[in-house]
Amino acid sequence: MSTKKFPSVEKFNRIVKYANGSSIDYRGTVKLHGCNTGTLLLNDKLYIRSRHKQLTENDDFHDFYKFVHEHENILKEVAKVITSNLPIEFEEIRKKKLLTGSHDYEVCFYGEYCGPGIQKGVGISLLKQRILVIFQITVDDVWLPLTSWEKVLFGERIYNIQQFPFWDITIDFNNPNDAIDEMNRLTMEVGSECPVAKSLGIIGSGEGIVWVPRIWSQGTDPTNLWFKTRADRISLHHKNHKLKSVDNLVNDLVSLLDEARLDQAIEYKQETGIKNFSEISDHIIANLLREESDQLEVLSETQLVKFKNICKGKIIMHLKANMKTE
Repeated sequence: MSTKKFPSVEKFNRIVKYANGSSIDYRGTVKLHGCNTGTLLLNDKLYIRSRHKQLTENDDFHDFYKFVHEHENILKEVAKVITSNLPIEFEEIRKKKLLTGSHDYEVCFYGEYCGPGIQKGVGISLLKQRILVIFQITVDDVWLPLTSWEKVLFGERIYNIQQFPFWDITIDFNNPNDAIDEMNRLTMEVGSECPVAKSLGIIGSGEGIVWVPRIWSQGTDPTNLWFKTRADRISLHHKNHKLKSVDNLVNDLVSLLDEARLDQAIEYKQETGIKNFSEISDHIIANLLREESDQLEVLSETQLVKFKNICKGKIIMHLKANMKTE
């Protein structure tokens, strides 16, 4: 048994096609800059992972495996509360449990583990102690609507992301401009001052907001409609590079490989233990190509090769520079 990796949260431009021109009610919660984690509870056992690997007592990451086991009673108690109060969408799952005689649910808590020594440059990295903030929950591989556990409290350094400020907004995908303006404004506010850090007594910058539909139809995959807005990459619109000269196009788009993405290379190296810089850079570039495909589609095949080579050089230089400070 292992915990499933949390799915990638895309940019606004990449999820529009899944909305089919509908109007959808969204909830935005603070996007935290820490370590993405998942903790699965089944038959009183724990299965724990970070973003890129399953964790064990002998293969931990930032002591998260240890943290979970120190707080496992809290997670198990909350799991009981949640499975005792499942929303109507879970009626079919309840019936299957009754037919099979099973009473055990697979409950997975996805959260951001953050605090000192995990990331840098944001308010929550200045906390005196590490905390876990739960932002999504699945029961038997089905995503729970945020509203169904909005009031759930954990305790003792574990938080519900909805304990902190959140924002409800309706997006008309036929005419999203007003909603985009409002999301841009809110995202810049979070970037200037992280509401989570502020609630915990720290003044510092934030990263952005994650937007999730407040409700969804039974049997559908809501993750196709999740998206994020980041203060350091604020525009939700396509950038128009087609008027730029060919000579400047590649160098202009290399700016997409910003400091945050360069630091992801260091985090990936630390988490996986991979020492081959070329392999690490290939992983970061693959993510960049996926996340920014709408921006990079203007590149010719030759320009794309040049873009990858420049990015690879920058990533390897960043990794080497970091080695000197380790």
